[in-house]
Amino acid sequence: MLINKIRNYIFSCISKIKSLIIPVLVAFLIILGGYFLYVYNKPVRTVTVVGVSSKVVQNQIANFYASILERNAVKIEVAEKAKEKSDQLIEKLKEFGIPEADLKTTSVNIYQDQYYDNNSGQTRFGDWNANISIDITVRDISQVDKLTELLTQLDISNFGGPNFTFDNKKIDDSELLSDALSDGRAKAEILAARIGLSLGEIQRIVEGYDTNNNQVFGDYGRGAGGGGGLVPGTGEATKVLTITYSLK
Repeated sequence: MLINKIRNYIFSCISKIKSLIIPVLVAFLIILGGYFLYVYNKPVRTVTVVGVSSKVVQNQIANFYASILERNAVKIEVAEKAKEKSDQLIEKLKEFGIPEADLKTTSVNIYQDQYYDNNSGQTRFGDWNANISIDITVRDISQVDKLTELLTQLDISNFGGPNFTFDNKKIDDSELLSDALSDGRAKAEILAARIGLSLGEIQRIVEGYDTNNNQVFGDYGRGAGGGGGLVPGTGEATKVLTITYSLK
């Protein structure tokens, strides 16, 4: 009998312990899950800075534009004449050594003059105008003076340039990006130290770039020569990185 009582007592204790374990375990899991949920969703303190790197590079490209303007009372005739002069201009530029890939027709406009009569309140229509503009890229800037002279002599309405630039494809982006990243980190470290924190991992990087080109303005137009001294000068290649760091 005593043995049975002891055995029953032990089984009773085990049953009570089992009934306590499950609620305790559930409570523990709820607390643990809540903790991880808090940590996971806890707002990350961040700092965002702009890192900049630039270097001076020699300009290697010159850009010109040339325009042809024709007027005529007959629409079809003015369009044909403008196209004829445009074809002649392109042919002359090819003969000069400009490849077709560096010639680009940027606009073709045909419109009619309109005159408003205040007395009668009527609109009177005049001649037709045709305008064609062509962009010219010169990759050998030693030929800029000669091209300027050629454009002065051709039968075109006006031209402009040179606008000196550099070739972005020849710039070492890796060096500029590395320097921009270092510049951004240095700025972020200063800001973090001011508020008693340190930098964590990079959360986000957005790349941007900027270039400053040099323009030479000359007194070109309608067959008139002259202009400023044609000095290619330099440009500034720039890389900009917007960087977000976590703070800890």
